[in-house]
Amino acid sequence: MPRAASDKSNRWLKILAWSGGVLIVLVIAVIFGGQAWINRYLRSVEFREMLESKTGRNIRAQVEIAPIRFDGGQFFCESFRAQGAQDAAFSIAKVDDLRGEVTIPSVVALIFGERRFRIPKIDVQRLNLEFFDRDRLDLILPEKEKREDRSVVENLYIRDVQLAWGGGGLSGASVHASPAEGGWRIEGQGGRIVQLGLPPIDVVSARLVRKDQSIFIQEARLRQESGELTVSGEILSKDKANLLLQLSNIHVTPLLAEDWRAKLHGYVSGEDLRVQIPLADTARPRPTVSGKVWLEKGVIEALPVLNKLADYLRTDRFRRIELSQASATIRYDAQGLLVENLVVESKQLIAIHGRFTLINGQVDGTFDVGITPGPLQWIPGSQAKVFTTQRDGYVWAPMRVTGTPRNLKEDLSPRLLAAAGDAVVEKVENTATQAVDSAVDNAKKGASGVLDLLFGK
Repeated sequence: MPRAASDKSNRWLKILAWSGGVLIVLVIAVIFGGQAWINRYLRSVEFREMLESKTGRNIRAQVEIAPIRFDGGQFFCESFRAQGAQDAAFSIAKVDDLRGEVTIPSVVALIFGERRFRIPKIDVQRLNLEFFDRDRLDLILPEKEKREDRSVVENLYIRDVQLAWGGGGLSGASVHASPAEGGWRIEGQGGRIVQLGLPPIDVVSARLVRKDQSIFIQEARLRQESGELTVSGEILSKDKANLLLQLSNIHVTPLLAEDWRAKLHGYVSGEDLRVQIPLADTARPRPTVSGKVWLEKGVIEALPVLNKLADYLRTDRFRRIELSQASATIRYDAQGLLVENLVVESKQLIAIHGRFTLINGQVDGTFDVGITPGPLQWIPGSQAKVFTTQRDGYVWAPMRVTGTPRNLKEDLSPRLLAAAGDAVVEKVENTATQAVDSAVDNAKKGASGVLDLLFGK
């Protein structure tokens, strides 16, 4: 190759090398300059106001966000506050110590108004949510739209969840939420639920899916003292909740009205208990509960009818009865309480079968009461006129119970008294009749003797 051509080629190589270097420098300058501009913008009031506006529209609330600090792919925000509008899912939301991960492309997309950006992780130290004074609870997590142009939080961790609603709340729970099948998969652990009128319940674990304005409870395990409650089902946030409950060894005393807490003791279990709660435009929804329940280690004491039986039968065994079995099917709804297929038994002592209702504060029940025959010997006429049917080792009598839970009235005691009274009267009458007959006979015999003496017979 001629020298001139070689020199010309070298000059072009130098120019290309120099140009490439300049381009690399320019790209680096643009990148770092753009990143510096992005960092300044991310720390600006304008960026925070833009986030407040977009977030407020999304959750229908007035939002305030503390200054956000960025460090590489990490960000930190000290607090987040939101005041919900009337159509929001909550009244007040507070978030403390929020940290997360973010990518530069996602930040650029957010700055330039793109709807699709990715946040790999958000970690929240504490979330406080206060719901309006209503029984419908919505989750604040937004629905993931069918279009794939929605922002995505891939993992949301909340270390301490505090929820408050009318008459109760949840505290101390931890939650992990992640997108799944167009909705959210939510896993929770720990925490305690309190509700007015009920004993505290500890949360063991919960697995939920929120999708299409519904919450599907795959399994929630709750604990009350030594007992456990398992819940599954679905909550349609604008319609109703359909739940299936399994109870095991739940202490019954805290569930009872005050007047019954000294009378009934034990641990209640149940299977396939179905609970329906209306949620649509209902200020105070009345749930419907139905299923089979039974009592273990049950004890009944201080019931007036049992105390009367103890007095009549001259034994204290009826004042405090340890139950060998106690079961029933129940239905509770807006009309009241219906208890059917009731079986209560203390073996070789007493058994009660029947049904009752509690409607508008009034009890109305019909029962069969069975007692072992031995003690009835102390009540005259009891087996002849009251306990007239014999089966399964007991003699049985019907009993009707009415009144209020505080003032129950039964018709067994009056019938026993009446039977005893009739038996005593009959015995007196029989005794008197025998005495008169004997006196007449004696009189006849005496008269005959006199006549014999007088007339020599």
